[in-house]
Amino acid sequence: MAGEVTQKDLQSLQGYVNKQIAELEKRLKAMIGECGTSSQNRDNAILGDVNALERKVAELGKAAQNR
Repeated sequence: MAGEVTQKDLQSLQGYVNKQIAELEKRLKAMIGECGTSSQNRDNAILGDVNALERKVAELGKAAQNR
């Protein structure tokens, strides 16, 4: 009958929804991975800066002691 939803229609819709959810999950996982990588890179850069500052402070401390 016209206008009725069949079992096949529901199965087709469920397949479409499942595919969309899988694609969204894949995109979200990729975005989360990028955030993690970006955060790790930023953290490494900050630690490098801190180490450089610590070396500079140590050098200045030695220079002050030698005066």
